[in-house]
Amino acid sequence: MGSSFKLAWIAIAMLFAFSLKHCQASLTSNYYDYTCPQAIPIIRTAIRDAIAKERRMAASLIRLHFHDCFVQS
Repeated sequence: MGSSFKLAWIAIAMLFAFSLKHCQASLTSNYYDYTCPQAIPIIRTAIRDAIAKERRMAASLIRLHFHDCFVQS
């Protein structure tokens, strides 16, 4: 009984993993223009404040953006 329960969970996990392959993001560059019009000014202010407190933050954010957005690994 334990092995069949384990096998069922593995099958569910595999189905879930395979279903993720077919997902596509629908986020566009102007998505927040309608859902949160103040998003860009809020983010800009937060980034400027962070860089003003810690000058190395600019390089850290660029590195983070590069690894999250451009490196496809």
